[in-house]
Amino acid sequence: MRQFAPLPVAILLTAVGAPPAHAAVTGPALPAATVPAVTAAMEVRPLPLPDPVRAMIGAAIDSGERKDVETVVALAKATNPRSLDEIDAILSAWRARTKREPERDPVLQMLAAAMASKKDGDVEAVGALAKKTSPAQVADIDALLVDYRAKRAAEKQAAADAARARLASAKFWQHWKGEGQIGASHSSGNSKSTGLSAGIALARKGLDWDQRFRVQADYQRTNGKTTIEKYLAEYEPQIRMGDRAFAFGLTGLAGLDFGWQMSPNLRLTQVASTIVGDRTTTTSSLTALNAKLSGALSARVSYSADIDTHPPAGVKTVDTLTRFTLVYGF
Repeated sequence: MRQFAPLPVAILLTAVGAPPAHAAVTGPALPAATVPAVTAAMEVRPLPLPDPVRAMIGAAIDSGERKDVETVVALAKATNPRSLDEIDAILSAWRARTKREPERDPVLQMLAAAMASKKDGDVEAVGALAKKTSPAQVADIDALLVDYRAKRAAEKQAAADAARARLASAKFWQHWKGEGQIGASHSSGNSKSTGLSAGIALARKGLDWDQRFRVQADYQRTNGKTTIEKYLAEYEPQIRMGDRAFAFGLTGLAGLDFGWQMSPNLRLTQVASTIVGDRTTTTSSLTALNAKLSGALSARVSYSADIDTHPPAGVKTVDTLTRFTLVYGF
């Protein structure tokens, strides 16, 4: 008779399909189905992304090229399948940082840049060029130009209204602008001379009145004698009749005020006036070339001429003077 080794009761009951009422085991045991699951979990456990791969992705992101980023990320995922979550996190963060508007047409970008400068002449020139180079976008360009013109007109009107309000509430001594100048000369040799000139010019724009005030003094001694001693004071009120029309406060007065900006630091000016009186007619002309030195300080060379048709006895009809002065504007 054959003999079999005794088996635990739990195994026997399981073998015949009957659940054991009670089984005493000496140690913990795992069901057979649990073993493959544990093995699979160990195989797909995430691993940290290697530093070289992380650096490679970072370099692609820093380049700013979307295609490079996508290529490097695809390669990183293929070679590091157990770091997909970390790669996806890096990619999501990059996409969140680089959300941007769709790229605009370069012609419209050029027009937008001109509009941002608020230089109306440049905007019109760029707009005309844009319509020639992009005929398919003429309607869009015209719409942008119409909107820009309307906004600029509103801005200018608001600025003009604010300026008028400031002038209406200003005191007489406010809003004056002008310049002061001083110069000196000295010569030696056949003749010895020393000269000094100083002057100040002020101007103020009011709500309906414009005012100008000028004082000039020139003094020179040559060989111990006073050869030039000239003092001038002018006040010129103007009432504004319209945008381009003025009425002078003195009858029989004609004037010219011209300026030409030859370069950013060089300006030519011409001021002339004629006063018709009962006995004589006096014409004054001042031509000046101003060179900007720094800030409000400029150097000036000027030539002035005063013509009197009926001067007093012993006085010449034409009196001229050349000056070299330093000018400070305020």
